[in-house]
Amino acid sequence: MKRAPAKRYNETVVARQADKLWEELVENVYSNVRNSIKKPENRSSWTSKLEAEGVMEQLDDSIAEMDLNPEE
Repeated sequence: MKRAPAKRYNETVVARQADKLWEELVENVYSNVRNSIKKPENRSSWTSKLEAEGVMEQLDDSIAEMDLNPEE
């Protein structure tokens, strides 16, 4: 809101970019985890791998550490 009206971020553009970044993140995590699972079609293999590696906790920590206001 501190920016001049012409230089303010368009909320729709910001939302689209956030969605794109989220999709890229999820695809990257999926690919990395899938490549490390011996039987990727087995749901319990996914659950075991995610729990054993602490993937969800790592993602949570990484997202919490993101700086989304680099100009401030």
